[in-house]
Amino acid sequence: MSNKNIKKSNADLAERVAFFRAKAGLSCSELSGRIDKSTNYINRFEYLKFNIPAYVIYDICEACDVTVEEFFSNDYKHYEDNQQLASTINKMPFEMRKQLLTFVDMVNKK
Repeated sequence: MSNKNIKKSNADLAERVAFFRAKAGLSCSELSGRIDKSTNYINRFEYLKFNIPAYVIYDICEACDVTVEEFFSNDYKHYEDNQQLASTINKMPFEMRKQLLTFVDMVNKK
């Protein structure tokens, strides 16, 4: 992986940490305390001062009450809405799901 890609990956991770930290209503200091790190640990990471180890991502997920699946989801900012939508669709009878898919396909073609 090139340095450019590593920086992009780190920036993506930092954005996700900041998003879920804010969603959990935690300051950098509070999150750092919950994962047993120094007060400015998360702040330094969010500003791309160092790479964060994988095990710390897991700790951050626990501290923010987020699953690892949600953290790494492609559409993490809308994960809960997508899960709710999928659950609602899965409860529909099969024929209704087929009709919905036909409708969505038609809308996407416009």
